[in-house]
Amino acid sequence: MLINCLGLKANAQVDSLLVIYEKATEDTTKLDLLLEMGLAILPESPDSGLYYANEAEKLAKKIKDPYKADQVYRLKAFCYGDLNDRIHCLENHMMRVQILEATGEESRQLASVYFEIAAVFGSHGQSSTAEKYYTMCKDLAIKLELKSHYGMSLVNMSEFKIQRGDIAGAKNDLKTACAILNPDYSIYAAYAYSQLANLYLNEDSLELAENTVDAGLKIVEDPGSEVVGFLYDSKGKVAYKRGKFKDAIGHYTAARINWEGLNKFFYLQGLYLDLAYAYAELGSDSSIYFFKKHNEIRDQAINEENNSAIAEMEAKFNSVQKEKEIALLEKENELSELDARRSSQISWIALSGLGLVFGLMVFLASRVRIIRKQKSLIEQRNEEITIQKEIVEEKSKELTDSIMYAKRIQNAILPSKKKVDENLPENFIFYRPKDIVAGDFYWLHPIENGVLFAAADCTGHGVPGAMVSVICNNGLNRSVREHNLTNPADILNKTREIVLEEFEKSEDEVKDGMDIALVSLELRASADSKNETPDSHSILKFAGAHNPLWIVRVGSVEIEEYKADKQPIGRYADSKPFNLHQIELNPGDSFYIFSDGYADQFGGDKGKKFKAYNLKKLLLEIKDLSMSDQMTRIEQMFEEWKGGLEQLDDVCIIGVRV
Repeated sequence: MLINCLGLKANAQVDSLLVIYEKATEDTTKLDLLLEMGLAILPESPDSGLYYANEAEKLAKKIKDPYKADQVYRLKAFCYGDLNDRIHCLENHMMRVQILEATGEESRQLASVYFEIAAVFGSHGQSSTAEKYYTMCKDLAIKLELKSHYGMSLVNMSEFKIQRGDIAGAKNDLKTACAILNPDYSIYAAYAYSQLANLYLNEDSLELAENTVDAGLKIVEDPGSEVVGFLYDSKGKVAYKRGKFKDAIGHYTAARINWEGLNKFFYLQGLYLDLAYAYAELGSDSSIYFFKKHNEIRDQAINEENNSAIAEMEAKFNSVQKEKEIALLEKENELSELDARRSSQISWIALSGLGLVFGLMVFLASRVRIIRKQKSLIEQRNEEITIQKEIVEEKSKELTDSIMYAKRIQNAILPSKKKVDENLPENFIFYRPKDIVAGDFYWLHPIENGVLFAAADCTGHGVPGAMVSVICNNGLNRSVREHNLTNPADILNKTREIVLEEFEKSEDEVKDGMDIALVSLELRASADSKNETPDSHSILKFAGAHNPLWIVRVGSVEIEEYKADKQPIGRYADSKPFNLHQIELNPGDSFYIFSDGYADQFGGDKGKKFKAYNLKKLLLEIKDLSMSDQMTRIEQMFEEWKGGLEQLDDVCIIGVRV
């Protein structure tokens, strides 16, 4: 009795098919059901799919139907492929070739298996063998008028033309493939678009590349298809070349979510390297993480042992094919040749066979020598890597200790919670550095009848951002303490002067700076004309560099926004004095200042930015909660949105209720 247990994952379709299977009496019916169950469970559990494939193989040997056998080995090959076992994947595909070629029919199945074998050889760097099988697929597809096989063969063969320097030929093949595959085979056409976009990328034709990617995204009908990963990978490369590294990380992350969800480790190998470079451009420690991920997969995917095994498997397969050809020739001679000719022919076959065996022995002996030599080199390299690893770990510890000390220094310049609560009784500060130290910081300074405070975002994050934040924090303190300024606009003007003075001490041109929202909250009293009793109200003064001020009035269903000046605290070609906004607040009104880290965080189902629109929507939804409950909800939403993705930037949001 076949049951869905012993590690097989639950699947409603499989469970229903099992019920039918247990009632089936015909071996052919049972075989078909096993194949259907294997294909149904494969995306969730390749191991379980392989279990059903092995059960089906037992029945296929009894039935002896070549097309049923082909389906069995096809399922097994797909299961091994998803398990990243390309040796057994290739072995089962080659079994299919032997079975299908033995029928003497040229079929769609045969074209498919040629294509799948080519893909496995190609993923292992065996270009010449891969091109041979793609050509076999293409020729058969032309004969049988198989548009999908013909188009995809052109797409993959374009890579070999690129390797030979025939860029024009590759481009022509890809354009032809796009025309053939669209619209009947939209997924394949979208893949062709992604490859064509990469060609434009290599030529630095970024606009053409982006337009081609967008054309591919428009025709994709299945958002879960692996081709979506290729398109976003190409889109990320466009953004990277334009120097938009945050956008590049966003697109690469969308590709990563797609491919990790499908366990496409072969594709992830290069993508992790792209992510590492993009994070490195931002000075993020995440680059180290993705370099490690890249190296892990590279070592799993391509190594000398696997390459040797695949090369030997190809030799074995070719040997079997040679034996089949010799046997066929012998049979023809038996029917058409005289006994004397037949005897001569048999001798020739024997000599050829000996030559073939001798050649195979020479080949294997050569491979053994190469493998031994490579093994020695690998062992030597491993020793070097171990020493380097120890050095890196020691340096890493020293660096981490230094950064932890820098964190203590940075924490010392931030106002304490006690000081914040004394000056802003009903408040919250959601502060989430991306790394140990941060480029974002918050600042507070009491003044007569009120308080000054700010949310600031310095260039970068991590150690570079933290160094800039110390300079900018010092500029704010000097503006208030040395120059006795209390007007937010005047403070920003003076802080800009101080920061530029500090940067000009360097021999190198420093373009770093700070975005900031700075407010002063002052309590004033006015007389009511009817009862002559004092009526306390608050005056809020605001000035900003890029970062705005948002106000939520009591009973309002909209955010009242005061925009900042579009210039930083730092070097800027068209710098002007900062503008001052003065607003009267009523009891119960709330206001918020923040950096851009929260709105720019990638996440959600599609790996996109949270955006300012959704932050406004969230603040309106929670406006009636206490400030501490508002912070809890803001933090929950951030974690839910981010999910398993990296935090992209430092985050700082300050909320105050009057």
